[in-house]
Amino acid sequence: MSKPTRLLGIATIAFVAACGSDSGTGPTATAPVDLATAFSEMSIPGLAAVASIAGGVATPAPTGVPSGCSYVATSQNFVCPPISASGITITSNYFLLDAAGHSMSQFDSKTISSLRVKNTIAGTISVEGDNFTMEGQQDQTLSGLQMSTHTLNGTSTLNMSGTGSSATIPGAFTIRSTTTITNLVLPAQSSASRYPSSGTVTLDQTTSAAGLSLASRMVMTFNGTSKVAVTMTVDGHTIPGCTIDLASSTPSCG
Repeated sequence: MSKPTRLLGIATIAFVAACGSDSGTGPTATAPVDLATAFSEMSIPGLAAVASIAGGVATPAPTGVPSGCSYVATSQNFVCPPISASGITITSNYFLLDAAGHSMSQFDSKTISSLRVKNTIAGTISVEGDNFTMEGQQDQTLSGLQMSTHTLNGTSTLNMSGTGSSATIPGAFTIRSTTTITNLVLPAQSSASRYPSSGTVTLDQTTSAAGLSLASRMVMTFNGTSKVAVTMTVDGHTIPGCTIDLASSTPSCG
């Protein structure tokens, strides 16, 4: 297995773990909605995967409410200053939305209904002497903020390319990845579970290297436990009966 393909496999597991690891902090129905908690719930999973793709290279993955953000009336959102580390730059902006979907110019715990966060990532990282270029976008919405449980939906794309100089990388390669989060229901603070009770995460990847192209799809279905059902399809061939244990990031099939 080439290094790019192996790194994407690791990133997939890291992405799933990110979705479940921080999701046990949802406020109860009687507690005021806290914006910092809402940001932490979202976890920015697409960006968390970047660190694994980079083989452990640190990338800025903001948690909590971003600092230095200003409301822009023309776009009706909060625009945050870019942050950079290890050759990667992340830009972000977010929307505070009421129950009617209207943008709010300031946070109000009594009327906020959804938090929408948009991010871009771009730059070049160095892994074992090889330089890889990546760029991506992410758009996520956490809804139900006046309810005891919150629901996450969103899409992120991540493209990575480079030319390997070592024997483990077969020359030029590209990796294109799209992640779709669909109705991922996060547990309430009072819940004993740390994991989403329902919803799916779908990861579509295309890897091209050495004149070959490999397409894969992974669909992860959550049930409130650490063990997530996984259906994998590789170049049209489906591998059923797989699971990933979020507690240990351990995949198994059969």
